[in-house]
Amino acid sequence: MNRRLCVVQIVGRYSDEFLGSGFFVAPGRVLTCRHVVEEHVGSVDSPDIVLRWLGEDRLVGECTYHTSRDAALLTAAKRFSIEPEIIEWARFTPAEGRRVEISGFNKSKVYDLEHLVRFIRGYASRFDLCVLDQPVLPGFSGSPAHIDGRVVGMVVAADEDRTFLIPSTA
Repeated sequence: MNRRLCVVQIVGRYSDEFLGSGFFVAPGRVLTCRHVVEEHVGSVDSPDIVLRWLGEDRLVGECTYHTSRDAALLTAAKRFSIEPEIIEWARFTPAEGRRVEISGFNKSKVYDLEHLVRFIRGYASRFDLCVLDQPVLPGFSGSPAHIDGRVVGMVVAADEDRTFLIPSTA
């Protein structure tokens, strides 16, 4: 699995402000956290968001929110020149103590994909969230978390003290 072929930066259309990370779930479709993009959605049909990937920028043509999760699906108005790699989804919720790899971007205008390792510290069953052992920077919100090359969830950088993982089973 080449993570550079599946993880994107999300930026504001007019401000060029780095908003967060996301990852391809299909060609031209990117999953990210709703909180990453919600302030930049003028309307669901014409969001002010750009996907930046491998030196190319694509306007987002449509944004769909999940009603109860911190998740948003972004559809590029035009496909990228190469096909992305789609990470296979895991069919399990990672247990406490499992090692999780995270690929995403820090708050930076430099296209520099970072790789982190965290461990599952616990599970907030009321919210259907895994809790990671160490926080990550806010730019990592929307990043895929994977075990053995399969997506086990999406990172939510809640604040400087806590990071959650929305499990793929949720």
